[in-house]
Amino acid sequence: MKERTIQREGVHVKILAYTEPNAQGELITIYEALRRRSDDPENWEGKIYYDIIHSRPLVAVKRGTPDKDSSSFSYQGGSGSGHGRGSKGIVHELAQDFLCRQDTFRFSLFKHSFVAEIEQAVDEVRIVDPKNLARTAYVDVMLHLREGNDIRKKFGDRIAIEITDTHGNTKRKEKLFRDLGISALEVKVPAEWHIENLTTVTSQELETLKRRIAGFWRAEIYVDYIHARARIT
Repeated sequence: MKERTIQREGVHVKILAYTEPNAQGELITIYEALRRRSDDPENWEGKIYYDIIHSRPLVAVKRGTPDKDSSSFSYQGGSGSGHGRGSKGIVHELAQDFLCRQDTFRFSLFKHSFVAEIEQAVDEVRIVDPKNLARTAYVDVMLHLREGNDIRKKFGDRIAIEITDTHGNTKRKEKLFRDLGISALEVKVPAEWHIENLTTVTSQELETLKRRIAGFWRAEIYVDYIHARARIT
């Protein structure tokens, strides 16, 4: 089987990171990293962290106010602007990353089963209406399908995957998918897994959540329809 490619578009900021490269060490939140830096600056000031998939170096950046915290891990060389663009929460971020790791995505839609064979997975993809450049949105994960994958007859060569837990998609974004002819599906992660960003979460709890999310993606998932290139019957 041809090796699948994982890509990321642009410079984004994250809530989660590993303390060592290549998914080693502890998986911690930005809030735990900032707490350690405050309590033990000798060992944690200037600490380099690593993103979940690509192991690219990150730094912990404290931003915002006590009432509206927007602290995040940022890629070195890019200041970012808080976690609004790159992450929508701990569970959402883990779900994005695990989908990007998959070679296939099995889903059920309108009582039919489908298997997406993934050639390339890209998170945080910006889409733009060429007729109106002000109409733009970010896709959680864009799946590019392998040539010969049967579902391309219904969905085309790519499917936009929107991941939600406590908040759904906007009608404006869904209309943009339809107007641009991009097949799109919504995947609802169990709402009870949601963790408020400022909540204290241990590394052990994060590892447990990772296992749950891994099992979630490996099963056949019931998805909600946003748009498809052809009628699903």
